[in-house]
Amino acid sequence: MMLARVLNNVVGLSMAVSGCGAVTSPDAPDAPLDGLTIQITGTIAEAGRPIAAGATVDVIQISSGRKLATTISRPAGMFSVAVPSHGMPVDAYLDVTSPGHLDTHVYLEPQLGSDRDVYVSVISDLQQLARAAGTQQPAGTGAILAQVFKNNYPAAGATVSAPFGTVCYTNSLLSPDCTRSATASDGLAWIFAVPLGTAVVSGQLGETTPLQSRQVSVRDNVLVQVGLEP
Repeated sequence: MMLARVLNNVVGLSMAVSGCGAVTSPDAPDAPLDGLTIQITGTIAEAGRPIAAGATVDVIQISSGRKLATTISRPAGMFSVAVPSHGMPVDAYLDVTSPGHLDTHVYLEPQLGSDRDVYVSVISDLQQLARAAGTQQPAGTGAILAQVFKNNYPAAGATVSAPFGTVCYTNSLLSPDCTRSATASDGLAWIFAVPLGTAVVSGQLGETTPLQSRQVSVRDNVLVQVGLEP
């Protein structure tokens, strides 16, 4: 799953996996002695516009909650961080913290084994976004922003599901709209009012092709980004 591509088309408004608890390393990790790393670069934006410099991007190992690497974003929301890999695939998510925005957890491709570019979407008011979409975001719940891909491109006509929560798809203005029944050409699906804890995000491409499920951890007032593919 190329979560490196997730949300690369977002221009509208804009749960670690079970076993991922609190981050266990408060400081930047040392560089690996073997020099083997995976480079993650990207842009952080709100409503399609890059944010100012100063966001913290931590790379968190899913299985242990350990901080593998950290960096601070530069002007225009750009960032780059080298993640120690020791020549092995990495399972991790990005914990992105930016002043004035909710925290965003971006789930990278499972078993990430090569360099990736990532588009990170941040928002400042989840409740307002939900109301504009035609639903509610009660206190004590989280939200998921999923993007469906087919052959490395965002897929239209797909449906996304989670055990709980309200699924909304983007409209012609590229904003979430809870009256729509499937993804538009951007492949995006917003899931509001998701109960805290572990959730499995799944879906279907067209009428017959299931999407690979992803397990994420939902936290209060945190936006989770995840990609889905057949």
